[in-house]
Amino acid sequence: PKEYYKSPNNDAFLRFLLKMHGEFKFIEDIEPAIRIVHDSSAMSTLSEINKLPRRIATHEQIYNFAKNTKYEKKAHEVLLYYKLKLNLAEAKHPISKIFRTLNFIFKHGNPRLAIRVFLNG
Repeated sequence: PKEYYKSPNNDAFLRFLLKMHGEFKFIEDIEPAIRIVHDSSAMSTLSEINKLPRRIATHEQIYNFAKNTKYEKKAHEVLLYYKLKLNLAEAKHPISKIFRTLNFIFKHGNPRLAIRVFLNG
């Protein structure tokens, strides 16, 4: 799909596409394993906070692709999860994190997700 090519993290998009067709897992002990490393795929060298904008951009493309499918709700929830995680990471004061979490709940109506992100991140 065209959204795949717009995604900064094609691996995450590919995992989503595979998940649409069933369960899968990574098998680590297959030889020879090839790993392509280049500047545009250097996510592993970034800190967790610096990965968030690329994750958000990727999941925006996944959500765009998933619209009007049975995967739309889950794709939207994952996108909101990363957006809130970045929002809370940018907050400097604990009270600010509480208000940002409450604002998220009122705006998106997903208190379970907001509390999960607040407590874990």
